[in-house]
Amino acid sequence: DRDVTGVQTCALPISRLDVAYEVDGTRVMSIVDAQTLQVIDPGVCLGHGGEYRVLTLDAMPSVVREAIETDALNITRWA
Repeated sequence: DRDVTGVQTCALPISRLDVAYEVDGTRVMSIVDAQTLQVIDPGVCLGHGGEYRVLTLDAMPSVVREAIETDALNITRWA
C-alpha cells in the first residue's frame, strides 16, 4: 500500500507550517505556506531551478515517491 502516514505539523512564524510526513517508509519535512499550502522548502533536492515553487503540499508524496523509485532522493531537511 502506498499511503502517506505520520503527518505532523508545527506552526512557524510568518504564516508557514513545518509539515513532517512519511512516504513509503521515508520521513520528509517540508515548509509550506499556511494558507495556500504552497511549498516554500520541499525538504528534498528537486534540482537547482526552484521547480518546487509551483508545487503544493498535496503533490509532494508523488514527487518523493518518484525520487525514491529512480534512486534520486536527496533529503535536505531531517525530522
